[in-house]
Amino acid sequence: MGRSLDWIDEANAYLDKVERNAAPLETREAFAQRLTVSRQTLWRNKEISSRYLALAQAMKRAAGTQPRKATAQMRIRSLQVELSQVRRDNAILIQNFVAVCQRLRNAGLDPLLYIGDIADNADYARLHLLPDDAEG
Repeated sequence: MGRSLDWIDEANAYLDKVERNAAPLETREAFAQRLTVSRQTLWRNKEISSRYLALAQAMKRAAGTQPRKATAQMRIRSLQVELSQVRRDNAILIQNFVAVCQRLRNAGLDPLLYIGDIADNADYARLHLLPDDAEG
């Protein structure tokens, strides 16, 4: 079962490289061979197949457009990939935070006491240590 998730991570990493122009887009067959899965397995995964097809179409459109416009389109796509990665990371952090709160509750401690101290320190740092233009 571990391998079944590994190829998805490898596919996402490769497609991220292609979006950043760090690697050329391979054919579907070569892409499946790179991941050591069958083409059918690869295309059954809707997320991977739609990303691959979107990249192929974007590269085809970019080949026919002016270089500046193609670069802007790839930059937009790169930022979208970065945003999705940040959202995934944020979701993981939230899950970890909830797990810590649950462990504190299981130990008979009130998570709000600890979280309150951290929040007070963050408020103090934001109000007194950051410059005025850095406040959001």
